[in-house]
Amino acid sequence: MLIFVWLINNYCTNITKQSVYQYLCEMKVIGIFFLFILTSCYQKNVNTKSSVLDKNTLVFLLKEIHLYDSEYKINKQNGISNAQLIFKNKCDSLFTTHNVNAKKFNSSIKFYSNMPENLEDIYSEILNQLTKEKTILNQQ
Repeated sequence: MLIFVWLINNYCTNITKQSVYQYLCEMKVIGIFFLFILTSCYQKNVNTKSSVLDKNTLVFLLKEIHLYDSEYKINKQNGISNAQLIFKNKCDSLFTTHNVNAKKFNSSIKFYSNMPENLEDIYSEILNQLTKEKTILNQQ
């Protein structure tokens, strides 16, 4: 840095020491800003084995939750007063049956949301399963 200041002082007569120091301070601020941007874009790696559900389990859980949500909306529309409690109890029972807690479910959703192609595969599978179930129900 001293060499840089010496070169500027000796070869650039119209630049003052104060402007050099001001320039260096501005560069420090810009450098810190870019360092902040780079570190804020860092994405923490999630351990898929312990904190994330496998795809098949997530497909099943999401499908059931969407069905429960549809039932909740129908119950609410029909004036059933405890529709939200029914929905909550069904979701709690589903999570208990499959040894899943809300934290693990939410971290799984977050994990797969960071990979849109995987999330798209999950919802495509849910749609396929629901279509098959609808076909079976229509045949009865």
